[in-house]
Amino acid sequence: MSTRYFIGAALGLLAAMAMGCGAPSAEDAVTTESIQESSQELSTCTATCASGSVSCPGGTTLCSAQDNHGVTCNGTFIACPTTPPACAGLLSCEELRGSACLFPNEEPCCFASGQRGECSCSFGGIWRCNGI
Repeated sequence: MSTRYFIGAALGLLAAMAMGCGAPSAEDAVTTESIQESSQELSTCTATCASGSVSCPGGTTLCSAQDNHGVTCNGTFIACPTTPPACAGLLSCEELRGSACLFPNEEPCCFASGQRGECSCSFGGIWRCNGI
């Protein structure tokens, strides 16, 4: 019975190969090559972010971008920056503006747009902020 099983399996394999389960046709190979070429041409991806933008580095062959999230470059995700470089370490102007303060003081701050600002606390006890 094992000989019949072997012959049946061999016939099934031959039938599958005869029906096109072998190597890709020349047309399929050309289509695959053109897809690879177009992927390599789309190597510059940039996502617009709330505080600037982020792009894939040179030499990237496969990329995608999603605004306000980031870019994926050759399978590696690079997130949008959360703080504008000019505002690193500064308090948020929007959070300071209108809030209570205790002592007359001036404090540099950063607006959500990435613009630097200056907030001042007067004797009235409320932060007031201006763009620089």
